[in-house]
Amino acid sequence: MPDRPTPPPHPETPLPKIKRRTQLTGEEAVTFSKQVVDAYARMSIRAICEETGRSYGAIYRVLQGAGVTFRPRGYQHPPAPGSLHGEE
Repeated sequence: MPDRPTPPPHPETPLPKIKRRTQLTGEEAVTFSKQVVDAYARMSIRAICEETGRSYGAIYRVLQGAGVTFRPRGYQHPPAPGSLHGEE
């Protein structure tokens, strides 16, 4: 099976914390969707859930609606360039 390409580096975009039972609409929903898609390039769905306060299902639906190709379960991101992991 071919190796998956390394996602391009993305600037750290802080994800907004959203109160429970808050429905996002219009421009607010579009902005949140873009932030979540950007975050998924460097974070797991569960990590996005923790940071935003949204459920796993809500984040999954946002990503699915944006047409994101999901990583396989248990996928580990390769170490970032310059990190201590993998360097000798």
